[in-house]
Amino acid sequence: MSDLHYNLKTKKSKKIYRAAQIFAVIFTLTLCIMFISAMCASPPKSGELVWEKREYYAVSMGTFESHEPAITFAAGVKNRNGAGFVANDRGFRVLAAAYPTKRECESVLKKLSAAGQQCSLYKIEIPRTYISAGSLSQKELTRALESLLSASEKLYSLSLSLDTLKVMPEAARIKIKEISDGISPNLSCGGIVCIRLRAELTAQKSALAELAESGFEGILLSAGVKHAQIRLLFDIKALLGELKD
Repeated sequence: MSDLHYNLKTKKSKKIYRAAQIFAVIFTLTLCIMFISAMCASPPKSGELVWEKREYYAVSMGTFESHEPAITFAAGVKNRNGAGFVANDRGFRVLAAAYPTKRECESVLKKLSAAGQQCSLYKIEIPRTYISAGSLSQKELTRALESLLSASEKLYSLSLSLDTLKVMPEAARIKIKEISDGISPNLSCGGIVCIRLRAELTAQKSALAELAESGFEGILLSAGVKHAQIRLLFDIKALLGELKD
């Protein structure tokens, strides 16, 4: 009996020892991955500016091989209060809405799936980007890009208010105009980077001013706000792709 007790105790000790070994290996690998990631995220060189990574999460309603059917499907999504934004990424994806957190997006996906709607999560990633500064300062770059991200965030909040009837269309259009006015293309620098950045700020400002004057009501206005929000995120991503070293 004592031998049996000893054997059981020995086997239990061996299992604990093995579990501790496995944990130690996993812990070591995790530290190595963290170290490698830190090494890869090298600091900007002299004369470079950096834009840190951002992530957003969108509801994708479907993906098409060609542009035309995606546009047709997107029109239907807009009529159902979705953005109907077509993203060209491994096919033409029709996006209905974008959220600042994965949890918010997954909550909406769950409700849509319960209602029998096919949908999936699509991550909009604005990567960490290094930019040759020229005469552009880090402060000016941050201010310009943050004004665009701020506009996107305000449009997201406005779309929620429209969908819950907390704001009426007329007041929403005034708010869109205020968001447009908050984007300033006035930069004190010169050079190619500044010219491209100034052009983007001007284009986004004009697009929002046009939406404010569109006369859209109800679902179409809410869909237009969602579309403008997602378009801003993709345009920022494309802009950084052009400006990076």
